[in-house]
Amino acid sequence: MVEFELILRHIGEIVINFWVKGSTSKAKPNGYDGVVIIWDVLDTPPEGPDCLNRHTLASRTPYALHLAESERGKTVYIAVCWQNARGNIGQWSEIQNAVIP
Repeated sequence: MVEFELILRHIGEIVINFWVKGSTSKAKPNGYDGVVIIWDVLDTPPEGPDCLNRHTLASRTPYALHLAESERGKTVYIAVCWQNARGNIGQWSEIQNAVIP
């Protein structure tokens, strides 16, 4: 499973640091390509990961998520999971949120 934190860095930018849950190392597990990051800008909290429509694969931590100027001040909801070399994904993390700077 993945643990992650969100850091507001610049206007329209949120940095996502991720690691193996319970580990002090930032290295991804052997045989894994990285994490799938899903997110969406919503007016209300999503019921689950299926409600988040934007996605990307991050092979390194940290990953900088860039959001549109028109989305500043709105809330983005983010979840992550590991993806292995065959494209299989693991369990989704809890959904975190941040106000877009």
